[in-house]
Amino acid sequence: ELGQAHVRPTEAKAFIEKYKFDFIIGSLHNMREYPDFFFLKYEMMTPEFLNYLVKRNIKELSEMVDLGMLSTLAHITYINRYMTICGIKFDFKPYYDDLSMLYKKLITSGKSLEVNASGLRRGDITMPGRDLLSLYRECGGEAVTLGSDAHTAEDVGKGIEEAASMLRELGFRSQTVVRDGKLTQIEL
Repeated sequence: ELGQAHVRPTEAKAFIEKYKFDFIIGSLHNMREYPDFFFLKYEMMTPEFLNYLVKRNIKELSEMVDLGMLSTLAHITYINRYMTICGIKFDFKPYYDDLSMLYKKLITSGKSLEVNASGLRRGDITMPGRDLLSLYRECGGEAVTLGSDAHTAEDVGKGIEEAASMLRELGFRSQTVVRDGKLTQIEL
């Protein structure tokens, strides 16, 4: 997982060229000059500032795709995880145009969108959720990867079957995986 590669693109490129990774998960845990989304105090923010953060988050995700270094764009609604924990219900509908542009850029680049199942361990939702995955399909998106984002051995693979079932319901038929060092599609 390569986080915030757009902040230090020269170093990120040197790192991935040095180690020749088979698969690079591009993630955004914090934006330029901000701490990790985990540390922000969302309950103290105005709706206007929350809107600013989400719009900027989408912009920086787009910058990461522009670099061309990643294989999949990971947990694009990571910021929403922590808003939800603080009791804030965020509506992404006003950002569908921005997200559609991000998705089209991802699709055109031949990269996949990660469906992160870690939230399912808490009885929550995937990142992104069903609504944003439907939008991805509407934009022509088909390439998805599934990840459990396990930080402990007992969480490896948790939520994957449930996330795959949801993807099938939404019309996705395959997922992107690495086989013999190459990206390939396998049935969901």
